[in-house]
Amino acid sequence: MDLAQMTAELAQRKAFLPGKTVKLDFAEDGAIVLDGVDGQVTNNQEAQADTTLHISWDDWRALASGKLDPVSAYMQGKLRVDGSMSLAMQMQTLLAERRA
Repeated sequence: MDLAQMTAELAQRKAFLPGKTVKLDFAEDGAIVLDGVDGQVTNNQEAQADTTLHISWDDWRALASGKLDPVSAYMQGKLRVDGSMSLAMQMQTLLAERRA
């Protein structure tokens, strides 16, 4: 799955936190913005967010598929959080819904 496919899937599922904006920053591979204020999921590296999760694209795919535990990723430095840790933790619910 590539970035465009992941963005489309998250948009279709309305995978955002109401009233909050979370950016998934994959560095040189791009970014996905889960905008719960405007109700959109887009590719936009320049967008501002309440919380930004910095993770490589490969690690994100492993995380999204359940092959990488979010806590382990954070403890190993594979996942860095700028902003609200609470919002970052709520992302686990969105990932669990994706795998269900």
